[in-house]
Amino acid sequence: MSSKLVTEPSVETKIRKMQQRVRWQHPQIVERGIDQTCLVIEDGGADDDIFSFLVIGDSGTGRHRTPPYVSETTKWSQGQTLAVRHHLRQVLDAVAAQIQPQTRPLVDLVLNGHAHCFDYLRTGATGHSDAHIPWVICGGSGYSLRRQREAGPVITETSLGNTRAVAKSHLYLGRTGDGSTLKRPYSALRVDVASGQPPQLTVTPLVAEKYDGQWTSYDMEGFVV
Repeated sequence: MSSKLVTEPSVETKIRKMQQRVRWQHPQIVERGIDQTCLVIEDGGADDDIFSFLVIGDSGTGRHRTPPYVSETTKWSQGQTLAVRHHLRQVLDAVAAQIQPQTRPLVDLVLNGHAHCFDYLRTGATGHSDAHIPWVICGGSGYSLRRQREAGPVITETSLGNTRAVAKSHLYLGRTGDGSTLKRPYSALRVDVASGQPPQLTVTPLVAEKYDGQWTSYDMEGFVV
């Protein structure tokens, strides 16, 4: 019996998709001197090694687009999700092996795109270097929002016949209700970084919700991760 793992698209395919989505090297972007390979944090430009985060992007091709942890009903236990989780664990375990022992998680925050929901999760004791990390999936901007898994917010995985909890969702924004009570909250987020060691990270979901044919926009209360 053979299993098919998630394959990586070619570099040419990635570049073509990226050009379609983000106007790669558009004349106006070049004229303004914007570096499209950098993610900038508005902190006055000071370098600080006490805060680390990981951004997991979307390959933009086919179905190769899934977060390693999510409680969305169609993705939480999908083979592609488990494959991405496995490969990411390999990467983080390799990083952890090259640095001094840490008294805190390897990464302070993981930001992950997913077009069908907003999901704030935290991993538990996974046995790997992705343990005890906050994960924010955002998310929630696609045509079809999806519901959270009916079994609840706890994410489990099975290995060698043993099932264990590896993560838990603490906030989920997606499709709820039916018919006249159907709600579809589309979302983005803002991350505020306060001084400290480690810095205090406050995530604020920004929501535009369609309910009963009307659109309303609001900021939810921020929470510290």
